[in-house]
This record gives sequence, C-alpha cells and structure tokens, in this order.
Amino acid sequence: LGTAVLGTVVAFLRDASDRGTYQLIGDRLVLEGRKERAEYTLDEVLDVSLIDRAAAREFIVTALRKKGVGGKLALRKEARAYLKFTSVDVGLTSFTLGIGRSMIDRMPDARHDLVLLRLRNGDTYFLSPEYAQDLVSSLTKRVHGQK
Repeated sequence: LGTAVLGTVVAFLRDASDRGTYQLIGDRLVLEGRKERAEYTLDEVLDVSLIDRAAAREFIVTALRKKGVGGKLALRKEARAYLKFTSVDVGLTSFTLGIGRSMIDRMPDARHDLVLLRLRNGDTYFLSPEYAQDLVSSLTKRVHGQK
C-alpha cells in the first residue's frame, strides 16, 4: 500500500509540473515549456499530426539511435529536446518497471493525446495540448492557407 501511495504521489508531482502552452498569434506559433519559449512562423511548419505515447516513444528512440545515441541515460538526456514543450510523460523513464507505462498506453484518452510538430529546419517537438485535435486542425488550416 505504501509503495502504491508513493508511486501515485511521484506520478502526480511529475504530471503537475509546469504545463506547456501553445498559441497561434497571427502567422506565428508560440510554444512555451517548463524553461523554454520559441516562436515560429507558420511557413516554418512542415507538418503536424496526432500521435499516441507509444508511437512517440518509438519515434524518439529510433531517431536518436539513427544519430548514434546509445544507452538509457544518453537517450533520456537527448530526448529532452523533443519533449521540452510537452507536459506529459511519454514513458522514457520508468519508476514502475513498465507497469505504469502499459497502463497509460491503454487509456482511451492517451490514444491521440500528443501532437507531433515537425519544422522545416529539422526540429521536431511533441506537444500536449488539452484539445490535440483542435490544435492539429487549426495549424493545418493555417499552414495550408485556409482560414
């Protein structure tokens, strides 16, 4: 029981940390995370799509392995670049030996709760808006010139 309570408290504290915010202001996309802020014009956006946490994890691990990053600690450190504007755990770290990750991956709300944002300069970010589909729709319409 104590382990379960401790695990719940740790998970709550990690998820209750600073939230990312995303704003479309005119022709600019403003991203704010825990410690960073970035602005991009809509011309810089290559594409945007919904993605689930398991696919996000696989995407990050595959991309980093292609860059030659190996080892769990190095992967976690380098993965921060992809996750600096998100406030949800994609499961790259595990305090529950994978049990919590499996449970999160099966939750109905976790199916498409992340947004994959790729920029023309090669940067890739995962975003975690409250209404992921709305952000994808709005960005897609604006990027492709629809109002």
